Amino acid sequence: MGLKRSKEAIICKILEICANGATKTAIVYQGNLNFHTVVPYLDRLKKEKLIEQLQQKRTRYKTTQKGLEAIETMNKISQMLGHAA
Repeated sequence: MGLKRSKEAIICKILEICANGATKTAIVYQGNLNFHTVVPYLDRLKKEKLIEQLQQKRTRYKTTQKGLEAIETMNKISQMLGHAA
Protein backbone atom coordinates (compact mmCIF):
# COMPACT_ATOMS: atom_id res chain seq x y z
CA MET A 1 0.00 0.00 0.00
CA GLY A 2 1.38 3.43 -0.95
CA LEU A 3 2.01 6.33 1.34
CA LYS A 4 -0.80 8.85 1.68
CA ARG A 5 0.07 12.45 0.82
CA SER A 6 -0.69 15.22 3.26
CA LYS A 7 -3.32 17.83 2.41
CA GLU A 8 -0.53 20.41 2.36
CA ALA A 9 1.44 18.39 -0.23
CA ILE A 10 -1.67 18.11 -2.42
CA ILE A 11 -2.36 21.85 -2.10
CA CYS A 12 1.24 22.69 -3.00
CA LYS A 13 1.09 20.40 -6.05
CA ILE A 14 -2.18 21.99 -7.26
CA LEU A 15 -0.70 25.48 -6.84
CA GLU A 16 2.37 24.44 -8.85
CA ILE A 17 0.24 22.92 -11.63
CA CYS A 18 -1.88 26.09 -11.83
CA ALA A 19 1.11 28.46 -11.95
CA ASN A 20 0.77 28.84 -15.74
CA GLY A 21 -2.96 28.15 -15.84
CA ALA A 22 -4.52 24.69 -15.99
CA THR A 23 -7.87 23.03 -16.63
CA LYS A 24 -9.45 20.77 -14.03
CA THR A 25 -8.53 17.77 -16.20
CA ALA A 26 -4.86 18.80 -16.22
CA ILE A 27 -4.91 19.27 -12.44
CA VAL A 28 -6.46 15.82 -11.94
CA TYR A 29 -3.94 14.02 -14.16
CA GLN A 30 -0.79 15.95 -13.24
CA GLY A 31 -1.71 15.94 -9.55
CA ASN A 32 -2.58 12.23 -9.53
CA LEU A 33 -6.01 13.05 -8.09
CA ASN A 34 -9.56 12.26 -9.17
CA PHE A 35 -12.39 14.54 -10.19
CA HIS A 36 -14.32 13.89 -6.97
CA THR A 37 -11.48 14.80 -4.59
CA VAL A 38 -10.11 17.78 -6.54
CA VAL A 39 -13.28 19.91 -6.19
CA PRO A 40 -12.98 20.64 -2.42
CA TYR A 41 -9.32 21.59 -2.91
CA LEU A 42 -10.14 23.98 -5.76
CA ASP A 43 -13.00 25.51 -3.76
CA ARG A 44 -10.75 26.04 -0.74
CA LEU A 45 -7.91 27.52 -2.80
CA LYS A 46 -10.35 29.91 -4.51
CA LYS A 47 -11.85 30.92 -1.15
CA GLU A 48 -8.37 31.65 0.24
CA LYS A 49 -7.51 33.57 -2.97
CA LEU A 50 -4.57 31.26 -3.72
CA ILE A 51 -5.96 30.49 -7.19
CA GLU A 52 -8.35 32.32 -9.48
CA GLN A 53 -10.88 30.81 -11.82
CA LEU A 54 -10.64 32.14 -15.37
CA GLN A 55 -13.68 31.85 -17.61
CA GLN A 56 -12.52 31.14 -21.14
CA LYS A 57 -13.64 28.51 -23.64
CA ARG A 58 -12.73 26.05 -20.92
CA THR A 59 -12.54 27.01 -17.27
CA ARG A 60 -8.93 27.39 -16.21
CA TYR A 61 -7.39 27.89 -12.81
CA LYS A 62 -4.37 30.13 -12.25
CA THR A 63 -2.23 30.54 -9.15
CA THR A 64 -2.38 34.07 -7.76
CA GLN A 65 0.60 36.01 -6.38
CA LYS A 66 -0.51 34.96 -2.90
CA GLY A 67 -0.52 31.34 -4.10
CA LEU A 68 3.00 31.66 -5.52
CA GLU A 69 4.17 33.02 -2.17
CA ALA A 70 2.49 30.08 -0.44
CA ILE A 71 4.44 27.63 -2.66
CA GLU A 72 7.70 29.35 -1.70
CA THR A 73 6.84 29.23 1.99
CA MET A 74 5.83 25.56 1.89
CA ASN A 75 9.03 24.66 0.02
CA LYS A 76 11.15 26.53 2.59
CA ILE A 77 9.43 24.73 5.46
CA SER A 78 9.87 21.40 3.71
CA GLN A 79 13.60 22.08 3.22
CA MET A 80 13.98 23.10 6.88
CA LEU A 81 12.40 19.81 7.91
CA GLY A 82 14.59 17.88 5.50
CA HIS A 83 11.84 16.75 3.13
CA ALA A 84 11.72 17.07 -0.62
CA ALA A 85 8.74 19.17 -1.69
